[in-house]
Amino acid sequence: MTLFIKHIVNIFLILLILLSNVIIVRSQAYYFGKMKRDFIISKLLLKQKGSVEFGYIPAKINIDIKPINRNFPDKKLYIKQEKFNYRIQLPIGSYIIYLYSLKYQKIDIFLTIETNEVHSIEITKQDYNEIESSIEFQEIKDGSIVYINGKKKKYIKSRTIERVPLGRYEIKILHSDYPEYVKNINLTKEKPKAKVDTKIHWLINKIYGTITFKVLKKGSEVYINNDKQSLLSFKNDCKKSVSLSLNKYRIKIYHPQYETLKYDVELTKNHKNVEIAQRKDWMPLKGTIKFDNIIEGCNVTINNQIVNIKNNEIDVIAGKHIIIISHYDYNDYTKTVTVNKNKTLLINLKNHWKYSLKKKAQ
Repeated sequence: MTLFIKHIVNIFLILLILLSNVIIVRSQAYYFGKMKRDFIISKLLLKQKGSVEFGYIPAKINIDIKPINRNFPDKKLYIKQEKFNYRIQLPIGSYIIYLYSLKYQKIDIFLTIETNEVHSIEITKQDYNEIESSIEFQEIKDGSIVYINGKKKKYIKSRTIERVPLGRYEIKILHSDYPEYVKNINLTKEKPKAKVDTKIHWLINKIYGTITFKVLKKGSEVYINNDKQSLLSFKNDCKKSVSLSLNKYRIKIYHPQYETLKYDVELTKNHKNVEIAQRKDWMPLKGTIKFDNIIEGCNVTINNQIVNIKNNEIDVIAGKHIIIISHYDYNDYTKTVTVNKNKTLLINLKNHWKYSLKKKAQ
């Protein structure tokens, strides 16, 4: 009895194995049959074609064609030149077509192609909406040179560049009075507009130079580009400095007793500090004082300094002077005179000697 049951169990196991093999073989046959059938259907569908015709395609447009519920590969096209009534042949089926570029907003088109059908898409220039991309500069200083991706921009109207293709850009601005400004921007469909915050850059980064007047004589008047510099007022000979933006300057220094000093100065990034009005630059304006009837034994002082008179005359700096002539037999001769440049002032002492003899010498 036990042996009989064992035989029954073995027979059942063999039948179960045979049945599972049959199921596997049939499943594989169904799968491969389905694949073959789908392949044949795909081949047949690929052979059955229709067309889609676009009324207008602008230049530099991407066309992406994506089939729906079909095992077809996506199709991508790039149209370099403007086209009218542009036709594409496609297998029958349903599709989503995307038209897009850096200049225009994306257009989505859903369509179904039937056998030998020409599906016409009535699309015109007006249907393409340009992306309103731009680069706006908050402030452009006179004398600025703007480079975008290394290319010089000659003129920027209203501080804004319109219709800039989407993408990455390096903005570089050069100006003689400021350090170089560099900014990288990325124009995308989500953020098609960018602002270049140059206003803060101009405000905090201006480069200044210094002009130093090594010696300024008392009474000097300083003009920079014909503007009198009231801040350079002073009472005594001194050293003065003034800070100026990088530029070219015409400087004149006037003084009634000296030749006018003139300088052309250019302050640059590499030459920001300039010294002018050295002591050797000051050339006095001179005139001559001539003494008539001067007698032996006289001492002559000009501005409290004893001077030697040769040939009865002496050259002095143009301007006012206090002259004192003393002699042991006469009262002192004192007079304030004004000497003009390149002129001779005559002082006649004849009457002085006649009426100023000291009493004790009489």
